[in-house]
Amino acid sequence: MELTTTMALRLAYSSVLVLGFTLTASARACANPQEHRAPTRPYSMEEYNSQAAALHTSDPREKIVLLNAFVAKYPDSPLLIYTYPQYCEAYQKLQDFSKVIEFAEKVLYSSDTLKLDVNTRLESAVAWAWAYNNLRSNDTALAAKGREVTRMGLELLDAMKEENVLRRNFKEESRKAKLYLNVTAAAAALVMKDEQAASASLSAVAGLSAFDPSALRPIGQPLK
Repeated sequence: MELTTTMALRLAYSSVLVLGFTLTASARACANPQEHRAPTRPYSMEEYNSQAAALHTSDPREKIVLLNAFVAKYPDSPLLIYTYPQYCEAYQKLQDFSKVIEFAEKVLYSSDTLKLDVNTRLESAVAWAWAYNNLRSNDTALAAKGREVTRMGLELLDAMKEENVLRRNFKEESRKAKLYLNVTAAAAALVMKDEQAASASLSAVAGLSAFDPSALRPIGQPLK
């Protein structure tokens, strides 16, 4: 009996749950654009307040309404980049996986992405992975994007310095994030039938935990 792609995805997703990793979306990094790089053009206080209004509600639907109102009123605002992580957080709470992917990609691929700190960009990469894992898709184009996003996330982790991250237990959180991203990369590689890439990602997982990469292979066939 061979392990199908669907079974492999389920095993990969289950391994993420076993790892106990919990994605905690944060609005801290997008709360105040003045803490980051200067925008491309000046903005008014009214414009800033409109963008920031969504930060003051924890209700995801209300947050989306406020963000939509800002985008409609200021479609070319230099503050748009700061709305994307907020959208991402709101749609995570609503379990709208496609929308999480959409806005996580806006964070990661925007020409303004460097206005956001590394931690926010990393959270967006992990949010993308979280949404992808929940979709459990067999779409190869989405899987290819998954491999790209997880690579970006791992690169962001490597670029982070512990003293620059405003979190306790950074080393442990970093380890869990690496586990999560590598397991997701492995699942994506399996969808694309790239056993070599899956093996590399699962080997990275094995180096960070007691996870056994042999669980994700056809029985009797070693990963190359």
